[in-house]
Amino acid sequence: MKCAGKSLLLVLWFGIQVAYGQIPYPNPIRHVVVIVQENRTPDNLFHELLTWPGINPANYDLSSKGVNSKGEVIPLEPIPLGISYDLSHSHPAFVAMYNGGKMNGADKVPCSGKCIANPQFKYVDNSQHTLDPYLTLAADFGWANYMFQTNQGPSYPAHQFIFGGTSARSESEDHAGIYVAENPGAPSGAKYNPDNDTGCLAPMNEWNYLLYPDGAEKQLMNNPLGTLCFSHGTMGSLLEARGLTVERPARVAASGKISHCRAHGQLNFPRFAPFPDNHSRLRRVSFRGRAHASPAP
Repeated sequence: MKCAGKSLLLVLWFGIQVAYGQIPYPNPIRHVVVIVQENRTPDNLFHELLTWPGINPANYDLSSKGVNSKGEVIPLEPIPLGISYDLSHSHPAFVAMYNGGKMNGADKVPCSGKCIANPQFKYVDNSQHTLDPYLTLAADFGWANYMFQTNQGPSYPAHQFIFGGTSARSESEDHAGIYVAENPGAPSGAKYNPDNDTGCLAPMNEWNYLLYPDGAEKQLMNNPLGTLCFSHGTMGSLLEARGLTVERPARVAASGKISHCRAHGQLNFPRFAPFPDNHSRLRRVSFRGRAHASPAP
């Protein structure tokens, strides 16, 4: 099974005292939970909402077919949750699928691994009830289906957008619409994983790409050393500045790209402590993460 990425859960607990400061009556809402699912399309992971008990499928804008760049209608076919191929996560793959606004370029998205016919036109089969927790959450609570992610690219910039609202290196580049766009790349012959050693820890000649407003991507080399080392504020720093306690579990920092957003200089997270046990009082805002196999149709 190919692990194509990490799924993030962003969990926010807002204490009742915060609500009292904004609403002139007791607020019945004690917890607000926002869950971010990465590396899956709604049609792929949530397709079986179309037959989920007690809902109106018309409310979910899910499809049982797609159209390729040749104008051919391709029915979506079921696959297991765990598969042995992976579709590209890069910004060029997004552009290919967008196809100038026609939204029919999925067949142009590159596939790696043990690819099957029309790998872009699949949905996850739930005959074994593997997806029941996902589908229950989508059916019982609010679900944001009508959106593109801001960065339109893979995990490295996506995680920065989730927590910091930008992957730009500076405020001026953010205003200009210039963003770090891809996962980091290692120099030829390198014997390390750039996903684990980037940002302020990146060695000489590691590289990434900058995405410009005209759609051009230009390679950004870590030469001179420190070029990939930059920092900007996040929800964590802004919330703590307003007096809200913020934490993220230590175990998340040890796994995946969220760690290199913080420890490697990409994001400014203030003072994190281990996630409390059931007998501890929850912080006002907490971030949690979970890694699992996640192909990206």
